[in-house]
Amino acid sequence: MSVPGARLIETARAGAPAVWVRVECTRGSAPREPGASMLVGALGEAGTIGGGHLEFEAIAQARRMLASGVRVAVRDVVLGASAGQCCGGAVVLSMRRIDARESPWLDALARLDEAGGTLWLATRAGDDDAPHTVVADAPPERPAEGTLVSRVDVAPWRVWLFGAGHVGEAVVRVLATLPLHLVWVDARADRFPAALPANVEVLESDSPAHEVRAIPSGADVLVMTHSHALDFDVCVALLAREDLGAVGVIGSATKAASFRARLARRGVAPGRIARLRCPIGEPPRGSDGPAVAVRHALDRHPGAIAISVAFELWSLRRARVPAGVPATGATR
Repeated sequence: MSVPGARLIETARAGAPAVWVRVECTRGSAPREPGASMLVGALGEAGTIGGGHLEFEAIAQARRMLASGVRVAVRDVVLGASAGQCCGGAVVLSMRRIDARESPWLDALARLDEAGGTLWLATRAGDDDAPHTVVADAPPERPAEGTLVSRVDVAPWRVWLFGAGHVGEAVVRVLATLPLHLVWVDARADRFPAALPANVEVLESDSPAHEVRAIPSGADVLVMTHSHALDFDVCVALLAREDLGAVGVIGSATKAASFRARLARRGVAPGRIARLRCPIGEPPRGSDGPAVAVRHALDRHPGAIAISVAFELWSLRRARVPAGVPATGATR
């Protein structure tokens, strides 16, 4: 995961300095992609740049920066035996101190979390009280010597899930471990757990189908309410829009056939009906036999369904977003 701009702003305003460690580029095999980042404070960390010895040494250097007052550093690390990792590639890490004096440029990163897009950060070395990073829409033509220039690309990943039953809760718990922001919709307030991950937002609504109009463009949607009739109404509203990502509804092949036939009778165009993914999270089937029967029974466990659905949604997301463009929303 990467640390979103909102978390950096919180850190700057809290008065407890930290260091933002970011993968700038990679050569060959590396644990994480460019753009992956973590935030290192005096007592803890958020996010990850891949773990192992690389991360251990980066954390140690970040804490030395906090102790010494150094504001900017760059590390070029070869991931060979001497570095305690056998990936065989190399990574360039940037390290920027985050505190109150850097606040002016952090708002731009927070806006990028919401809107997506690309911006450039130019960070200079120095020990004065002025901000050390400036933001631009394009790379500087002639950066001054000692200036670190970083390209930041963000494609926000938003998911809406309708239904707070046992399967819905299991799916939410798994999806919340991914770099996304999830809106969880149900009419039954008592179905939502008291404690939820920071990237999960609850929306209690007496008319879940009416909430479809509030879904942001490009969001992925999962439908798994307590009622087939409600599932159908939500699907009708979803398929009326052309700007959403994946649209999936939980159910059997029989339910899928029934929904598609009813949608056709409603006059929904075949191309739109084809966008509906049902069943979702369907695991591959093997040959018949006792072992297969056991596996099929396990497939129906809410946790197993959640893993399958999350993997399918992640695969669809990867197919849409270019490599190296991180999602946001997981670490708040």
